[in-house]
Amino acid sequence: MKARSIIVAAAGTGALFFGAPALAQAAPQAAPATAAQSAAPDARPTHAAKGGCSMWGCSEIQNRAKKRVWVARDWCGSASSGKPCKGTPKQKLYPGEHSYTSAYKDTDAFAVGGGCVMKVQWNADGQENGPIKTINRKGKKTKYYKVTDIQDIDIESYKC
Repeated sequence: MKARSIIVAAAGTGALFFGAPALAQAAPQAAPATAAQSAAPDARPTHAAKGGCSMWGCSEIQNRAKKRVWVARDWCGSASSGKPCKGTPKQKLYPGEHSYTSAYKDTDAFAVGGGCVMKVQWNADGQENGPIKTINRKGKKTKYYKVTDIQDIDIESYKC
């Protein structure tokens, strides 16, 4: 019989254990944040590793609109007050394209242009039944929006 690996979280510690059921071992722990890192949260991406996916998955974007959309690979800061990380790659996602195959495996942000209205379906990863929300940037500047690692969003329409 083939042994199966397991992952176990130690409650309240943030530690993960992995291995065969009888031999769970502690996963390597990252060094604690320095005072400078703790004081400047906007300098760090909000997912596991800059340019990568977390253990919960990758953030993905499907462009179903008839207009191209700008996307960014990495996000720094909180979802409400953050922005794409300084120097992070950005590119256009054309109609019909999916960010996982056409842009970045983990795409953390998309832009809604100033004066534009976008309808976005916010799905949990692997689902297609999330709510559709309207983002109205009429009379406002272009703004990037965060997509978390457990989200797979669909841009349904984009009009300027």
